[in-house]
Amino acid sequence: MGLLHDVPEEVVRYFNWDSWTRDLGYDYTTADSPSGGVFVFRNQ
Repeated sequence: MGLLHDVPEEVVRYFNWDSWTRDLGYDYTTADSPSGGVFVFRNQ
């Protein structure tokens, strides 16, 4: 995704993608699309 492209390696090493993506789940709702994709809705 490139989110940590310009971040020093020392920081990248400690970034926890699993925790970050789990936390995003509190801000967004997803639903399966009938065509095989996924719909993403931002919670307000």
